[in-house]
Amino acid sequence: MKNKKFFIVTGIIAVLLVGGYIMYQESKKNKLASDQGESSDDGTGFTSGSSEKAKSGSQAKIITNFDSVWDYKLENGAWYTKKKTSSTWLDMKNVASDYNKAVAKLTDFMNK
Repeated sequence: MKNKKFFIVTGIIAVLLVGGYIMYQESKKNKLASDQGESSDDGTGFTSGSSEKAKSGSQAKIITNFDSVWDYKLENGAWYTKKKTSSTWLDMKNVASDYNKAVAKLTDFMNK
């Protein structure tokens, strides 16, 4: 009986520790994003943070829910992408295997 209680308590503690670690990592990610001036996703998958203002004064459109690996940004008519784990935006013309097809899909996604 003591062993059974021990394993149950140990399992609960392990779950709490893992959950706490995940929440800690998420809060670090959110703090990093806010320190960089990025706004958080409002649930639509699009953000327009004040730090993303283009030189012309318009705000960038950022797509965060198109897929689970990449984020996409449209700024001044140019498309950029970055891995969700990165803070560096890459020009899609330099990294997309079929730039026109990728832009067409993203544009359709934005217009839905």
